[in-house]
Amino acid sequence: MTDLNDTGEWVTHPAWAKDSPPWEQPTLRRVWRLDAAPRRATMRVLAVGVWEAHIGGRRVGDARLEPGSSDVAQRLAERIEDVTELLRAGDNEFVLQLGEGPSYVRRAPGRYTKFDRLVVAPRARVALEVEEADGSVRLFGSDASWQSRLGPTTLAHWYGGEEYDARLEPEGWLSAEGSSDEGWGPVAVVGSAADGPHAWRRGAAPVRLQNTYDPVSIAHVGDAYVADFGRNFAGVVEIEADDLAAGESIVLRPAEYVNDDGSVDQFSTGSPVFDRVHGAGRPLRWHPRFVYHGQQFVQVERFAADGTAVAADPARIRVRGMRLMSDNRPTGELELADPVLARVDTLITRAAQSNLYTVPTDCPHREKLGWLEQLHLVFTPVAFRWDIREQWTDMVTHMVDAQLESGQIPSIAPELTVFDFDFEPGFRDDVNWAGAIWHIPRLLHRHYGDLDAAERGWNAGLRYLEFLDECAGDGLLSTGLGDWIALDESTPRPLVAAHGHAAVLDSAAEVARALGREGHAARMGDRADEVRRALRERYLGELESGSQASAALLADSGALSAEEHDRAVARLVHLLEQAGGAQTVGEIGLPAVIRVLSRAERHDLLYRMTTQTHGPGYGIMVRDGATSLCEHWTGPATRRSANHFMLGMIGDWFIESLAGLRQAEGSIGWRAAEISPRPLPGLDSARARFDSSAGTYEVSWRREGGTLDLDVVVPGGGTAFVAPPPGWRGERAPYGSGTHRITYREDER
Repeated sequence: MTDLNDTGEWVTHPAWAKDSPPWEQPTLRRVWRLDAAPRRATMRVLAVGVWEAHIGGRRVGDARLEPGSSDVAQRLAERIEDVTELLRAGDNEFVLQLGEGPSYVRRAPGRYTKFDRLVVAPRARVALEVEEADGSVRLFGSDASWQSRLGPTTLAHWYGGEEYDARLEPEGWLSAEGSSDEGWGPVAVVGSAADGPHAWRRGAAPVRLQNTYDPVSIAHVGDAYVADFGRNFAGVVEIEADDLAAGESIVLRPAEYVNDDGSVDQFSTGSPVFDRVHGAGRPLRWHPRFVYHGQQFVQVERFAADGTAVAADPARIRVRGMRLMSDNRPTGELELADPVLARVDTLITRAAQSNLYTVPTDCPHREKLGWLEQLHLVFTPVAFRWDIREQWTDMVTHMVDAQLESGQIPSIAPELTVFDFDFEPGFRDDVNWAGAIWHIPRLLHRHYGDLDAAERGWNAGLRYLEFLDECAGDGLLSTGLGDWIALDESTPRPLVAAHGHAAVLDSAAEVARALGREGHAARMGDRADEVRRALRERYLGELESGSQASAALLADSGALSAEEHDRAVARLVHLLEQAGGAQTVGEIGLPAVIRVLSRAERHDLLYRMTTQTHGPGYGIMVRDGATSLCEHWTGPATRRSANHFMLGMIGDWFIESLAGLRQAEGSIGWRAAEISPRPLPGLDSARARFDSSAGTYEVSWRREGGTLDLDVVVPGGGTAFVAPPPGWRGERAPYGSGTHRITYREDER
């Protein structure tokens, strides 16, 4: 097929070729006449903003919110679709609707706006290749012969919401017969095929519709009603109205919480955010197509043509939730018999679902940005549930694109906006965020046996290490956010940064060895040792008086002697027991706590930490009715953002310790697994199934009295080393492909 880079010109509505375009969004059109239905037809779309296309009234593909986020100055994801079944003999109307998306964000009057950044305004390049029945090939490309109009989407703000006016639909809108010519005018050609943005073949799966939800309850609030979908999700709400008169409108206000009077509370999502549709005097079915929201509730309001509020009847104005997510292949299932642990696992999974878009985001509402730290901190729970290899590899590309001349890698990629505050420069410069340039290639190599990300990020990673050394000088890094969202803010920032610096060097050395670059690996390892020595020298005193995070980070750092390590573990255990299991650590200290306590076999303390409800934590979220993982330990009570997966690292413990399934040390691509569950009081059974690169592993165990029955499935491409938990009789032994039943007896001594 002819390359899209050689075909089609950049076109848009003439008003959108100017510096101050209107709020009405551009719609493009072309009618192709075919003598017969084609043998094959392939369409390539390269469009800035967000686009949706139809041929003969039928949707082109099932991807949503294309092309996804990227630095459009450097790359823009193209979409290739087989449209053979959409074309017919005769006239074929192609309609391409555009919205502003994340690359063109303006300050919208009366709307929440996270930031404003005008990179490239909505425009498109399209190529259609048609193979006729006789084998001849015809090629169509976007050019000056296309037509355009404004609307019927009259506003598409990435943060503030979308508006649609059905009265602006031309006769025959999105029908098989096609729309009338009235109202269509010429397009503006704004660039040739040689001009950017340039096509990029994105690896991440497209966003698609995953589920729909009917409201679980409806509450009337004045003339409006509030629908509760029963769970916090990312996507849109569709309305279906039977009798909306011309000029009447319906407003949808999404939210994660409701106020005491039952109305929606948008404090956590940014405010005001709303979608609005104007009727045309006929039955209406509509949902936003160029924006999405995070929400559990939606407030439905109805207004007469003169703007007067009228009663919204849920029987005549019906709503349903539409959950969107990148269409990653599911790979894992986890079942935990303990109801609180199972609920926490559900919160983690739902939060990840809500943020797995083409660029994994921190939240699906007020930010929608690719903060980097969660990609490696919560890698295991996410990679257990879904195949994320291509998506995470794309993120390395985005980090390379975002790298500054100094070698610094920002904390967000693609860097759609810059958070570089004088009072808090750490928002753009934190090793625990930007270190993903090395952590992700290491994790992808271990998990999938894939070195593509390692090769892509290599040069940028080396430059970043040089940047870190320049910042550290003869001492330790002092910049960064510290132990972000910690309840105890006394943990020294340089301690957190130094722990992160050493960890990045470890990942870099491992990647270098995997690539056969032993000289680099040796130098990286030596530098990591230098950082650890400086860390120990400066912060050993934290073992006497420091925070939970200080003790955990020191114990996890590899900087301490055996005796000092034991003291650090003892300090952490003492502080947690003193607090009744209530943790005070933040996002960076949390993984260290989990690793340290797991290695010390203090699963009882991890269980208390996860389930306690007398202090902030996971248990509070469960107790207070969270339906996805909250951003802060205080949970729903403080009405902060309620749909982040950044605190989901406890899922590592669920999978690797409680269910007992982890990749063996030194294994690549799951060629070998370690299976050794950890029964706990109240947790008498668990099951995990994982479709790895080497095949499907499954472990299912049940404890009855002093007997532990373990069923293990090992794939043909793998080996499992199965061991009893501490306190149970038995030996660690290898098991090959097949299904195995192993029984252990509790040691009564």
